[in-house]
Amino acid sequence: MAVCLDQITKYYGDKAVLQNFSLTFPERGIVCLYGASGCGKTTLLHILAGLDHAYTGSISGMEGMRCSMQFQEDRLLNWRNLEENIRLVNPDVDLDGLLQTVELDGLQKVMPQALSGGMRRRAALARALGAESDILLLDEPFKGLDFALCERLYPRIYARTEGKLTILVTHDASAAALLGDLIYQLDGPPLYVTRKIPAPLPFLQRLALPEYREERRHWLEETEA
Repeated sequence: MAVCLDQITKYYGDKAVLQNFSLTFPERGIVCLYGASGCGKTTLLHILAGLDHAYTGSISGMEGMRCSMQFQEDRLLNWRNLEENIRLVNPDVDLDGLLQTVELDGLQKVMPQALSGGMRRRAALARALGAESDILLLDEPFKGLDFALCERLYPRIYARTEGKLTILVTHDASAAALLGDLIYQLDGPPLYVTRKIPAPLPFLQRLALPEYREERRHWLEETEA
């Protein structure tokens, strides 16, 4: 079932972050919410995750659905090692395979404070990927990661999210251009959709064509400006 937001309005004090905002997400695939920082993307994600109930309007299509979320903050427990942090969301997770996905293999017993910022980001991503969920919410998952590493992560993440709805918040045009089966280009606040952009090619073809990614990235950046 598609996830539908209908006339969502959210204020912080007297400032409207969302105002009569409506949007429909498909049943599966990676949907990128692409836009500048501060336009309201994270607020929308928190509402979808059920973490913020102080809004008006309605959401349908999420009844009985399990959500997993990676936050902008890593939110790792510093008194638990990497393995313990990840198993909090799923004790039976294939830990070795998951850590290989994010290139943290061999670090199961390392404490979070001993990890670099990029490693902590990937640990938080691994925890979100490892949860048993129907909908995956990712808030700037590649923040602080270098381009070459992201290029390696993209196909692994796509493979792990295949068959479920993944909503990826980003202001990174390269991530949106490659990963987005559907891109909603956004502005605000209050948040609004400037364009709905379906990907013209399947993911594996997007991955195999660097010229497509570069053209798409430049197009997104230019139209944002």
